[in-house]
Amino acid sequence: MKENKQKTDNLLIQHKSRWDKYLTKKEVTNIVQACKINVQRISEIKSGKIINDEEYTTNVHVKIRNNDGVIEDCKVIISFRLGPPTWEQFIRITYRSGSNAGIRIIIHEGDGYERDYFNDPAGNVGLIGDLVYNNNKCGVETYLIEAKGLIQRVSKGKAQQITYNLEHGPNFSYFPVEMKELLQNIPDGNAKQTIHGLENIPTSNDNPPQQLPSLRQVQESEFWTCYYLVHWNQSDYEPMGLYGEREEWAPRHSSLCKDLSSLAIWNDDGLHINLVGDQDSELIKLIWENNLDDFKKGYPDVKVELMEKSGTPYGISTRILNLPMKNLIKMGPRKKMFYGDFVYEAEHVFSEFIDGIIVDLKNMGKIQE
Repeated sequence: MKENKQKTDNLLIQHKSRWDKYLTKKEVTNIVQACKINVQRISEIKSGKIINDEEYTTNVHVKIRNNDGVIEDCKVIISFRLGPPTWEQFIRITYRSGSNAGIRIIIHEGDGYERDYFNDPAGNVGLIGDLVYNNNKCGVETYLIEAKGLIQRVSKGKAQQITYNLEHGPNFSYFPVEMKELLQNIPDGNAKQTIHGLENIPTSNDNPPQQLPSLRQVQESEFWTCYYLVHWNQSDYEPMGLYGEREEWAPRHSSLCKDLSSLAIWNDDGLHINLVGDQDSELIKLIWENNLDDFKKGYPDVKVELMEKSGTPYGISTRILNLPMKNLIKMGPRKKMFYGDFVYEAEHVFSEFIDGIIVDLKNMGKIQE
């Protein structure tokens, strides 16, 4: 046992030595130049920290020229990863060790590989790029950089020249040149609203910063985005739930019947599958009055409640699990994948259950075709 620990400690020391040897002032200069940060002088490179076998974080103190031309001190946190960028890496530099930094930089090498959803940490360039983009919209200066040759240099100790490519940053455009040119050719700025796919393209950097999502919102977004949506075979998706009420972004089945849909809500009271309709829904009232026993039989020993707003019913809430979300977000990839699949299956079972109730009400003549 002691021998194994000693071997692990020696490997970590060797690993840290390689990182420290790599991170010279010259290399930091190359990094900030790739970010196009107006650094006047690198004051100090703090001793870095090994997060795990693939991740290393360090703080760098620099002198920068601000927008008013004044030279000021700035703390820069740089997080390196020998692999694709991850959600937890982003959380660390935004909300944890990097919460008091003036500038945050995520550096990675290695995307486009097949992620093992049960073991690998969640994240890829597209998703983390979206989070970095959102940070900058909130006035939190953040950069995402690909470092080609980083693995060869650090992990294998080779004298490899590293090429830094800026992928996202405060002044980095998401959009290809063709789209920019298309926008410039539109005489009326509002006309872009009529072009599919261009609805959200910003035309100015003058918009005031929006509020940064809380750590909890980002953690919940990781679960829904990376462990739930994968069961829908959605490869082209973006972070879910960073803004808005849960009812606005939570997973929803909208094809049940007439004005009804099902809505998955997971909070610290547990997982709820809610049947929701329009405000003061007659169909919700009908189901509640005629089929409450069916709910109790189909979902024994769970909490079933009528959902009301301003005294009028609009839904029926069924608590499927009493596991708090605050516990779920602390779990590892394997358990999160299990519960992501659980939600997916529970939604389909619930939809079939409601379909059966609707058929019964039609057979009883309470619902007209």
